[in-house]
Order: sequence, then C-alpha cells, then structure tokens
Amino acid sequence: TFGINFFSSRFMDNFSSPYAAVKLEYPTSYLPHFAKIIETLTPRIFQLGGRYKGCRVFAFDLIEKRNRQYLLFDPVERIEKEDKLSSLVSEVNKKYGITALQIGPSMGKTKADLMKREMKSPYYTTRFEELCPVY
Repeated sequence: TFGINFFSSRFMDNFSSPYAAVKLEYPTSYLPHFAKIIETLTPRIFQLGGRYKGCRVFAFDLIEKRNRQYLLFDPVERIEKEDKLSSLVSEVNKKYGITALQIGPSMGKTKADLMKREMKSPYYTTRFEELCPVY
C-alpha cells in the first residue's frame, strides 16, 4: 500500500491533512510506479490555494525481496526486469551522484533544488535507531 498526505500547520484555524492511498497490484521497488501513483493521487487531495506546510509519502506492508510471494497471474518476468532496472539505476546514482539518472518529473532540477542531505546517516533506510525522532 502506498499513500500520500499533504498537511498545513496544525496551529492554523483551518488545519487540513488530506490523505489518499492505493494498494499496489504486486510487490515492487520500481520507482516509476511510485511516481505514477503520486501523480494519480495528488489531484484527488491537493486543494489549489491551500497553505500546505509539507507532504508525506507512506509505504505499508513492506517485505524483503527474498520473501516476496507472487500470485498466479502476477507478471513475474516484468517484475524481475523492473527489479534489475531499479538496481542498475541505484548503482549508477551511487557511482555518479543522485542526479545521474532520474525519472521524468525531476529532470532539469539542479542540486540546489534537491533536499539537503549533508546530515543524513548512511544507514537511514536500514537502522531504526538512525531515524529522526518525530513529535
């Protein structure tokens, strides 16, 4: 399940926090799928003129690749190709920088346009104790 949430300041009188989610057809780590889902969900919940403070993206029901179970009619060959491509993109971006290969909507962004990452832990995706506390 993959979701997105926009939120305004909770100290405002008209606080809003619209949320939308979709269940994925099959387990995947293919970034273009996520971009397409965000592109589909955003118009459902984004209100023009809203004063949003931020946006959150959620992923639920995460499983390790080695524990993935397919259904009878899942496109296994396509999923395996997407996994290989995702791994290749990750390797290229590690070697040449995070802007080396990008999906369409992020093309043309400069490094200054991207999120500041100087303080990011190298283990931020694999160690719970490295996560920032949220209050």
